[in-house]
Amino acid sequence: MLAVQAPPGAVPAVEAALAAARLTAEGGPYVRILREEAREDARRVPAGAPLASFSIAVKEMIAVAGHPIGAGSAVHAGRRPEPADAVVVALLRRAGAVIVGIVTMHELAFGVTGLNTHDGTPDNPRAPGCVPGGSSSGSAVAVADGSARVALGTDTGGSCRIPAALCGVVGFKPGGRGYPLRGVLPLAPTLDRVGLLGRTVADVAAVHRVLGGDARPAGERPVLGVCEAELEAASPPVAAAVERSLRVLAEAGAELRPVKLPAADEVLDVSTAIMFAEAAATHRAVLESRPELLGADVRARLEHGEAVPAVRYLLAQRRRNGLRREVLRALRDVDAVVGPTVPVEPPALDRAADRATSAALVANTRLANVVAAAALSIPIDAPRPVGLHVTASHDAAALACAAWIEQALSYTSMTVHSPVPDLSSNRLTHHSQ
Repeated sequence: MLAVQAPPGAVPAVEAALAAARLTAEGGPYVRILREEAREDARRVPAGAPLASFSIAVKEMIAVAGHPIGAGSAVHAGRRPEPADAVVVALLRRAGAVIVGIVTMHELAFGVTGLNTHDGTPDNPRAPGCVPGGSSSGSAVAVADGSARVALGTDTGGSCRIPAALCGVVGFKPGGRGYPLRGVLPLAPTLDRVGLLGRTVADVAAVHRVLGGDARPAGERPVLGVCEAELEAASPPVAAAVERSLRVLAEAGAELRPVKLPAADEVLDVSTAIMFAEAAATHRAVLESRPELLGADVRARLEHGEAVPAVRYLLAQRRRNGLRREVLRALRDVDAVVGPTVPVEPPALDRAADRATSAALVANTRLANVVAAAALSIPIDAPRPVGLHVTASHDAAALACAAWIEQALSYTSMTVHSPVPDLSSNRLTHHSQ
């Protein structure tokens, strides 16, 4: 029997993270690496602390005491250092986690490609020459390049799950009200959530528990809903990778059932009205007095938000309740719904400015924010990064299903040759090992 090695303590874990950490000027994710602070903090971590071996990267819109919030924008140049940690940062420190640095992001968290001309755009470690995804670009890259075990991000319409999918890591957005937002710069307050990115579902679940969330061990043989419309809309490489994963999950014992989710066009219309209007209200002062400081893409989105009529915003909030009822009906007979996180492979950097690129990246992620569902992206086997999206009504169900799926995909060959179960019928075969 192989001996199980105990996880490293804080000092070696932090040193390993710092050795891998690079600034954005070097193609890395960090706008600020806290080398001396991290080393000093690591020496003080008790060996038995819950997160004693966790190195943490923090998105540049979440307060870290002694450092300014830059939010990836010239708008915040010269901002004073924060007097205190955000609540989520303070909770992680209390549990023994060590902050190794502050990472870049799409400006003001209002974009999904991760490109940033102010701070710099980090290289995608898993897909060179491609966008890292956003807005939590640096958070995903820090986990992917080994400079952080877990990273804090924010997710307003997919901003943790999209970069997770494009960089080949796990990304999690909690359901309900999520984690405390005190000390986090807002974008669209009714949609904003702090999210987590990590190497494994287990790492994400460990941090989730420290932040007060509910998590339980992986269950047995979940019932998973599959939305055929999402598979049909995906590019052939992404659809093929997801279908291979579905074969593996069915062979491992999952029961797959067809489900219907709200139409993507309606979700996009509702989420855009809410997100853009609230973002314009949040940043109204900048739009009125210093619009020249904004990047062209973000400025255009904020101006779009200013033009959203109040009646459209209010109707979108009303339609939001109807969408939530639809999703709850879809989840009533399944443990979670699975499908592609992003329907395309990581886009090349020279396609990042295309409006179609952004629309494709958010096609499957915005729904979870609109209806306050819990959602994760799990990397699956493919030549280029592809994420499997897991959506559930609450955090514990999402994390338990994701853990089971991760184990099944890790220990079962991806070359299973049995056919994909027929999702056109409600009478699906229950496969077992």
